[in-house]
Amino acid sequence: MPGEAKSEGAGLLEALFHSHAGLKLLIDPADGRIVDANPAAVAFYGYAREALLAMRISQINVAPAEQIAASLARAASRAADSFEFRHRLADGRVRDMAISSSPVTMAGRTLLFSILHDVTDRVEAERALRSAQVYQRALFDGILDGVVVASLDGRIIDVNPRAEALFGRDRLSLLGMSHAELFREEDRPRARQRFEARATSTAVGALTLVEYTVERPDHTQVPVEIAGSRLTLGDGTQVLLGVFRDVSARKASEQEVRRLSQIIEQSPTAIMVTDLSGATTWVNGAFTALTGYARDEVLGKNPRLLKSGETAGDVFAHLWATIAAGRVWQGEVVNRKKSGELYREALVISPLRDAAGQLSHYVAEKEDVTERHRLEDELRRAQRLEAIGQLAGGVAHDFNNLLAVQQMNVSLLLRREDLPEAARELVHELEQSAQVAADVTRQLLAFGRRQRLEKQVVSLDGLVGEVMKLLHRVMPENISLLHLPAADPTWVSVDVGAAEQTVMNLVVNARDAMPSGGTCTIAVQATDNGRSITLSVTDTGHGIPPEVLAHIFEPFFTTRQGGRGTGLGLATVYGLVVQHGGLIEVDSAPGRGATFRIKLPAAPPPSEDRPAVVVLSPQLDSERRRVLLVEDSEDVRRSLRRVLEGLGCEVQEACSAADALAQWKAAPDWVDVLLTDVVMPGALSGVQLARQLKVVRPELFVIIASGYTGGQSGALEPDFHFLAKPFRVEELSELLASAPPRRRRP
Repeated sequence: MPGEAKSEGAGLLEALFHSHAGLKLLIDPADGRIVDANPAAVAFYGYAREALLAMRISQINVAPAEQIAASLARAASRAADSFEFRHRLADGRVRDMAISSSPVTMAGRTLLFSILHDVTDRVEAERALRSAQVYQRALFDGILDGVVVASLDGRIIDVNPRAEALFGRDRLSLLGMSHAELFREEDRPRARQRFEARATSTAVGALTLVEYTVERPDHTQVPVEIAGSRLTLGDGTQVLLGVFRDVSARKASEQEVRRLSQIIEQSPTAIMVTDLSGATTWVNGAFTALTGYARDEVLGKNPRLLKSGETAGDVFAHLWATIAAGRVWQGEVVNRKKSGELYREALVISPLRDAAGQLSHYVAEKEDVTERHRLEDELRRAQRLEAIGQLAGGVAHDFNNLLAVQQMNVSLLLRREDLPEAARELVHELEQSAQVAADVTRQLLAFGRRQRLEKQVVSLDGLVGEVMKLLHRVMPENISLLHLPAADPTWVSVDVGAAEQTVMNLVVNARDAMPSGGTCTIAVQATDNGRSITLSVTDTGHGIPPEVLAHIFEPFFTTRQGGRGTGLGLATVYGLVVQHGGLIEVDSAPGRGATFRIKLPAAPPPSEDRPAVVVLSPQLDSERRRVLLVEDSEDVRRSLRRVLEGLGCEVQEACSAADALAQWKAAPDWVDVLLTDVVMPGALSGVQLARQLKVVRPELFVIIASGYTGGQSGALEPDFHFLAKPFRVEELSELLASAPPRRRRP
């Protein structure tokens, strides 16, 4: 070695130092100077030998100077030591070096004999391995699903943090646990069986997907989806890897989707879904029930298959323009079912948008509103008839007052013995015309439901049987009249006269609908499980057009030519039916006749113990009866006074119930008979007045005279006597004759 005497041992060391292919350096531990370097080291570091020997080790070693000095000192104090440092070459590259140093004594100096190995490739491989391990662990721990690694005997050997949270257990409690204990009790046998099958399979890496339910220590359960596979580790160990995904949210979402799907499918509203081109993609059960089309008959088809041609084209143009712009359209159209039947449909079409906010589909909600429109039409017709009835009743009431004046004055004229015969004939004609006018007003009152009915329980079928005897007389020979007897009892509570009039009017109407002959059938039957009785009158005539059907029950509406009829027949029928709490409907169309159906509430059968009929016979005395006359119409009141005085009565007049009460209080014993109208100005009606006076004088004889009750009286007391205006003088005379004798006063 340079500058030193060489012994035989030193020569051997020098030969080994310079000729060996390994990298070797002699370093002075005191200052780190490079004392010598073999050719291999010179070649490795890339410096000229002279330059390298002029350097200190700290100029090659990239470690801090303090660390280098400490390492040199430690190596000098030991027999041998090993280090790993990074050295920089002349070209700037840095290499990882494994260094073994031993102290040697040369010429009285202690030097470090260092053998160096370039371990850069190994260190980088180890560094890469460590980095991969860190990355893999970070990946393993960062997976959002729970990951479980188990040995082939089913014991858990590793889990990630998400698995700890999913199972509700920490890592230590999970390691070594049997995988089957993760699941609820009923799933464990199946889990063990599948695990054993996978553990004994030779298929490595194959993926299986199963669903189980995990049970946590607090007994809460979590549905999971498990992706399992068999893996071979680097050391040849085989394990089973399970990735557990919590599917609670998905299950809840699926359940919600199923629930909503069931709701939509079972919705009573028909629903149709189309794409943007109008092709049908889905319909629910209510749609098929409404239209008659099965689902597979409409899928892929355009909704125009329902078009009837009854809806204007501009309606559909506006519809498509609205929904194509992303707005909701609603309206009504007339569509056609598969059977060909037309129906009115309320339609609401809403655009659907996808997650990006783009239009994707249209949803149509459909509702059959045909029946609602029919009922609305019926309601409007009933309201119109009710308004007409109110008007007709009011007119009839006022007209009855005028007729009452005429009839009473005519009666007074006819009672005069000095009336010339020619005048008497004229007065008789006036009397007859007044009677005809009175009949018309009674029909108007029947339509307006304002006349008083005397109801009794009768068999409607029996009543029709009795009326049939008269009906044959009004039927021409070319019309057959049939009566279909009822199979069950048909008891109803009706005014017999009104019921007979109703049947007569319907049959006469049927006769007039068959000028060329035909058949009129009358049938009575119990319906609605005996809760109602239905009378139907069917003809085989020309039928009723729709425009006529809408007005058929209105008074004075008639299609008869030449002034035949008054147009009050069916109006009277309508009023009487409604007044009896019944319903009437018509089923007709041109060319197929008409059927009128009247439905009345059924009544319990009449009692067999009927009260005896009391016949009142007039009991006259020589004293004049005193009548308190209460009437708000001055003309009627004046005429009634003449009639009463003509019948030998004393009369005291009142223009209202309040006026009558004042006169009563002034002389309560004076009155024998109260004759009052019903509808009065003020708070009290005539009936209410009579009831108050009867409380004081129960024996008071009461006569209620009115054109109609106006709904103010309700049911009259049995001992109230009713006179329907206009009435004949003879009717009033008979009632007065039946009044008790005048009271004897002290």
